[in-house]
Amino acid sequence: MVELYLEPEVESLLERFATQAGQTKAEFVRRAVLDCLEDREDYEIGIAALKESEGQPTYTLEEVVRSLGLESDTPGEGAKATGKPGHSRAAANRQVSERKATRVA
Repeated sequence: MVELYLEPEVESLLERFATQAGQTKAEFVRRAVLDCLEDREDYEIGIAALKESEGQPTYTLEEVVRSLGLESDTPGEGAKATGKPGHSRAAANRQVSERKATRVA
């Protein structure tokens, strides 16, 4: 259980956004805290990976795509970002959203 004091302006803003989202203030805050914690966890994992990779060789996306044989003569949407024809970030974002939804539920 966490109790916190919010200034009236912040409380009003919270009420407005929670109502727009069709949630109670408690639900809205819970989701916001979970999102923040997940972001922090992702950040810490990224920093640890960055530190671990210090001194290791680096490669451009193009070099990785080429080395894996993922080039395409006619790239589809998203091919520049992933090297995979027709692959878009939308699918990856959906997976992240689904992962987050399971934590909130």
